[in-house]
Amino acid sequence: MLSEFRTSAIVATLIAVVLIILLLSVLIRVLMQPLIVMGKAMQDMAQGEGRRGSDQAPAGPVQR
Repeated sequence: MLSEFRTSAIVATLIAVVLIILLLSVLIRVLMQPLIVMGKAMQDMAQGEGRRGSDQAPAGPVQR
């Protein structure tokens, strides 16, 4: 009886630890995404490319 309880407690603990690790990895990935984007933008600016994306109009005088 006691060994069955111990075994089920160990299994439940291992499952909980695995679930926590998976959830934390997803949360960290989601929270780090804006920092990764900002780092890429800063790197582009340091290389002289102030704009990002191909859908923006080329820099130049304003047409009216």
